[in-house]
Amino acid sequence: MTQEEKNQTPRRTLISLISLLILALMTWVLSMVFVYFNTGAQWGLPEGYAYNTLLKNAPETVWVNKIPQQGIAPDSFLLMEIETAYREAWQALHYVFQTKDQALLQDYFAESLWPELQELLGRQAAYQVEQTDLAHQLDLHTFSLDKQIVAFADHGVRIKKNIREVATGQTVYTGMQEADFDVVMTLDD
Repeated sequence: MTQEEKNQTPRRTLISLISLLILALMTWVLSMVFVYFNTGAQWGLPEGYAYNTLLKNAPETVWVNKIPQQGIAPDSFLLMEIETAYREAWQALHYVFQTKDQALLQDYFAESLWPELQELLGRQAAYQVEQTDLAHQLDLHTFSLDKQIVAFADHGVRIKKNIREVATGQTVYTGMQEADFDVVMTLDD
């Protein structure tokens, strides 16, 4: 080993140590930045997110009759759009019953139904109502020529409910209900 190589060995060692320290410092800084951006956040839906996008429930939906007694017969795309909008209205209703937040009533239900639904919510104030719809059998009655109004019956709607008292948390009712509904929807382009 020459004298010049002996002089460069400490220099190489020093450069290697400095490089290692700089690399360790950069790793520490990046990890601190990562930790900073991951603290304080709650895992779950952001504020207002549940309001805008309701949890998707996919109940069994069957069109018993696709040919209306009045008006024109809608194509399969329009039937799917009607079905999707109807399901979203059900999800909005479930959300309103669970959270007692009446804001969605204005988006999904006719103004003439608001007082009745608000009265029902008032009677349920002491209860936590969790419900979901499981099955729909739709029977198309009317589909207007301008494709703006559709009327149909929903037979045998199965609704699973769980009702608890808010104060005690005690379950008051758990069970399945079945009902029929007459529906008139306005469709927007």
